[in-house]
Amino acid sequence: MLAVDVSAEAIRATAAHQRAARARGRVVTRVADVADLPADAALAGGYDVVVANPPWGELLGEHETNATLYERLLDAIDHLGAPDVRAGVLTHDIRRFETVLGADPRWRVVARPQYFAKGHRPRLFVLTRRP
Repeated sequence: MLAVDVSAEAIRATAAHQRAARARGRVVTRVADVADLPADAALAGGYDVVVANPPWGELLGEHETNATLYERLLDAIDHLGAPDVRAGVLTHDIRRFETVLGADPRWRVVARPQYFAKGHRPRLFVLTRRP
C-alpha cells in the first residue's frame, strides 16, 4: 500500500495510525505532489486499487486550480494502476471533476455514491479503465 500527500504532517499522522493499527510496514509513505508520481518508474502499474481524496477547493486548494489537479490525479492513477485497477476519487467539487472525467477517454465510472459530511455532499467516483 502507498500513501502520498504533499503534507509531511499528514504523512507523519499516517505513520502514527499504522503503529496504532499494528500495520506498521504495510504502508509505504511518500511526501510528494500527485503531479510528480508519473515520473517515478518504480511505482508504475503496481496497484490494483487507488483511492484519492484531493482538496475540494474549500479548506485546502482552490476551485480554479482543481481542473488541473484532477487531470494530474487521473494521470497518476493511470501510472500507478495495474491494468485492472479500480480507483475511488472523493470530491465535493463534483461538476469540475465530472467535466475533467468526461474529457478523459481512459476512465469509466462504475459507481457514484454521494455522502453527507459536515454540511458537504461529496461524491465518490469509482473508476475502472475503459476497454
